[in-house]
Amino acid sequence: MVRLRTVDATLRAEVLGLSPAPEDVRFSGAGADVLPAAERHATRAAVAIVRDGQAVGFLALDPADPICAYAAPAPSVALRAFFVDERFQRQGVARAALRRLPGFVRDGYPEAEIVVLTVNVTNPVAMGVYRRAGFEDTGRLHLAGVHGPQHVLVLALR
Repeated sequence: MVRLRTVDATLRAEVLGLSPAPEDVRFSGAGADVLPAAERHATRAAVAIVRDGQAVGFLALDPADPICAYAAPAPSVALRAFFVDERFQRQGVARAALRRLPGFVRDGYPEAEIVVLTVNVTNPVAMGVYRRAGFEDTGRLHLAGVHGPQHVLVLALR
């Protein structure tokens, strides 16, 4: 069973050792980079994707991330740095984690109405995963991405 859990001391070492496939690291980062960055960030929450008690992926949630402006005026939470470790990809983990996401966000951010994310235009696999999970492409492009333009996707929580 896949669950989402806030990263704590018991999960931290596992998350630090996670990484997507090498060709995908540029899109999401790896645990050794994104977890410490989330921990240093005042508004960002580090979340482990856990399957059968083991951390197998990562995501960060941030209600103050600049991409939340794409959902304005609705209160939103940004989904950042989402990845599944390379060893666990193509096993339905991402799909299961994204199914759990709305409930997890509602519990932690009850005022949020929308989850917003950006996905690089050169990453059609991720785009498909998000669309199948119910995210809708807004038709807008976020042009401040480090690796080029990104599609803006939203998921309504209510």
